[in-house]
Amino acid sequence: MLSFLTTENISFPTGHKMRGFSLIEVLIYIAIVAVLITVVSGTFLWLVKNQTKANAIQETTDNAAFLMAVISREIRSAQQVYLATTVLNNDLGQLSLKTMQSAPSGETVTYIDFYLCGHQLCLKREGAGPIILSSDKVEIEQLKFNRIVTGQRESLEAILALSFVNPKNRPEKEVSLTLNSVTSLGGY
Repeated sequence: MLSFLTTENISFPTGHKMRGFSLIEVLIYIAIVAVLITVVSGTFLWLVKNQTKANAIQETTDNAAFLMAVISREIRSAQQVYLATTVLNNDLGQLSLKTMQSAPSGETVTYIDFYLCGHQLCLKREGAGPIILSSDKVEIEQLKFNRIVTGQRESLEAILALSFVNPKNRPEKEVSLTLNSVTSLGGY
């Protein structure tokens, strides 16, 4: 049935011989394939590095924004800074706030603290255990609070510096970020 595909039906001009590839042609093809593989693999590695850097930046930025939002929200709702346990103007600061928000039953006020537990930012409400707010993918390098009083108005400057955890010191994971925010206490 498929007899037309046999070599008997193929005719070559007289004197023409079938031949394969020459050594030079094979070497040229190998060189072209090697160049293509090098370009493709180099591009792939570059994309992986850039994606890793983008992920580290995103994780660090998201954590910084979340942490600063929590700190600012709690400062806005607080009545005053509890100076007995607050450590101001220090890179490893602690902030204690007196607030009426989420006071235990039977109480009119409660206290909350922000402080470093290791390289993580912790929040502790009176009568409860500490809550780690920061991701384990970032380390807090600086937590500093400065009290700003202008007339009758009291505000707090919060300075938060954090970096992406990078135990192998890979350059694409080197990300550090410092945020600074000034928030007025809610009692004003």
